[in-house]
Amino acid sequence: MSGKLLIVGDSFSDRYIEKYRWNPFHRNVIWSEEVNNTKISNYWFDSLSKKLNLKLLNLSHCGCGNKQIFDNTFDTIINEKDISLAVVMWTEFNRLDIEADKVEGARYINYHPQWGEYERETSSIISPGSRNFMYKEWIKIHTHYDLHNEMRGVDNFLRYSHSLNLLAKEKNIRLIQCFGCIPSWSNETIKYFIDCELTHKLDENNYVGYPFFEKIGGFSMEERFSSDDVLSKDDNHPNQNGNNLIFNILMEKYEEVIDSG
Repeated sequence: MSGKLLIVGDSFSDRYIEKYRWNPFHRNVIWSEEVNNTKISNYWFDSLSKKLNLKLLNLSHCGCGNKQIFDNTFDTIINEKDISLAVVMWTEFNRLDIEADKVEGARYINYHPQWGEYERETSSIISPGSRNFMYKEWIKIHTHYDLHNEMRGVDNFLRYSHSLNLLAKEKNIRLIQCFGCIPSWSNETIKYFIDCELTHKLDENNYVGYPFFEKIGGFSMEERFSSDDVLSKDDNHPNQNGNNLIFNILMEKYEEVIDSG
């Protein structure tokens, strides 16, 4: 093959271990000596790029939400030439991205309800767009208005995902979509997802793990990991074994896509 491999996602698609030294959900837990000594020689996207002989274009950002993933994918497919394959690895439904012009090192402010509990450390760790001085106020607004709850996150994901299917078809670009982390732990959200009409209109051929939850017959990459595939018991990001697993899953899907024409 020739051309470019477009990768867009969150920390499951980024060079996480080189960029972040804290677990975002355990602000007082520094990585163990074992994790600090962990090295990843080939992330899954590096292996995929080498295997397919495609130039890697990775626009993933740790801590981002699905709006940012969609925006970066859409804009790049429209503006970049010679994309042969795009892999979009979606994230949790309740992350919120707000576009902002005055954010150092980022185009978005990123927010997650849980991060408000750990505002002093995680804001500077998760992404340049996170701002700790906002979190205490944001969590009040989020609670009062039920701001961007998971159901709205499901709605947006379905719009984004379906739109990318249509765009990739128009541009004749092979597209694989999946989830890295578990999109939601809520049974109520899963039921809402199942009940959405657009869920059942997605082209399953473009997805790995559809319908994305083990409880209903799908999976996210995180749900495929064993304890040997993650950085530590406190951090479910993939180690080298986990990255190899993701690579193998995606290669199997890619071969299906090629065989289907």
